[in-house]
Amino acid sequence: MDQQASRFTPGIWLPRHAPLTIIDRTTGLEWTARPVGGKRMTHQEAIDACAALDLDGQRNWHLPTLQELESLRDITRFDPCIDTDVFPDFPSSWFWTSDPAKWSEQEDGSFSAAWGVGFYNGLVDGYPRGSNGFALACRRAGQ
Repeated sequence: MDQQASRFTPGIWLPRHAPLTIIDRTTGLEWTARPVGGKRMTHQEAIDACAALDLDGQRNWHLPTLQELESLRDITRFDPCIDTDVFPDFPSSWFWTSDPAKWSEQEDGSFSAAWGVGFYNGLVDGYPRGSNGFALACRRAGQ
């Protein structure tokens, strides 16, 4: 097992299935093993879907910050740039973060864009909040 894979451990399991969550022992975060809802969604839909998530009675999930999501990026990999031994069947696409893109601030204080991480090539970019991206949910492990 390589060093990257050894930092992760399965979290919540269902009998005879792959893990529903992955615990990152380096950051102390627990992650959904697959995209929330299994489909692309707008930024607000991603925030709402993560907040509504209930996995094995654990309800304190959130859409990750840019810093949290970037911690999963593995720049030694490409298409997708994440450990696919730990996150199997991972879409080679971009994922939302909870962080608004400051450059998109409107006069009323709202934001028209948010940061996302592209797991195809590892790039970070701002995406209009109405765009459709994937979402992972995370929470502090053990809380």
